[in-house]
Amino acid sequence: MPYYDYQCECGEVVEIRRPVAERDDPARCQQCGQPAYRKEAFSPILLRSKPVPAVRNPLHSDGCPCCPAAIK
Repeated sequence: MPYYDYQCECGEVVEIRRPVAERDDPARCQQCGQPAYRKEAFSPILLRSKPVPAVRNPLHSDGCPCCPAAIK
């Protein structure tokens, strides 16, 4: 079973292990007893420090219409 983070309005963050089917159900705050709702997971943004150079497909001939024109 995975762990999920829940946050209450009082600010308490609770990590609870529960089945996937119960992940969106409110949990009980351990500090005040009020419902704590699951925190949404964030999606990481992957950044590149340098642009990736365009590469011609080695199976294609020079001037192939599907390969980038800037590649010789």
